[in-house]
Amino acid sequence: HQELTSLVQNHWFDVVGFSVSSDRRLDELKKDIRDIRRDSRNRQVGIILGGPMVIAQPDLVASMGADMMSADATTAPQQARGLIEHMKSQK
Repeated sequence: HQELTSLVQNHWFDVVGFSVSSDRRLDELKKDIRDIRRDSRNRQVGIILGGPMVIAQPDLVASMGADMMSADATTAPQQARGLIEHMKSQK
């Protein structure tokens, strides 16, 4: 957690992605997302969730505080670009 928040404090990220494979650490993930948004140099950083758990339970995206989900790694980059453009248009 400390390393993650340090990264977003010291470097600019447009999007941060997480792969969620089980429900074991969802509380920690929610805290990580909240802290990334709070501490990020980019106040409009996008958060994308992917992985088997998110595909099985798409409602996790909203409950974790993420912006969107990606069904697979091959489409994630294109979705991230779309999210970045959407976030820029919200300024």
